[in-house]
Amino acid sequence: MPVGDVLGLLAGCGAIGALTTAAAGGGRALLSTLAAAAVCAASDTEHGTR
Repeated sequence: MPVGDVLGLLAGCGAIGALTTAAAGGGRALLSTLAAAAVCAASDTEHGTR
């Protein structure tokens, strides 16, 4: 498994944990910021390519 895939998996797990914590704590602004960052990261599958 390439290192990039492992790092992507770890980042995804961290994002899920952060979203769960924000949702449980009622952090609506934090939750929307993290969701926007996740969408932005998911749309950029190859770095430097649009």
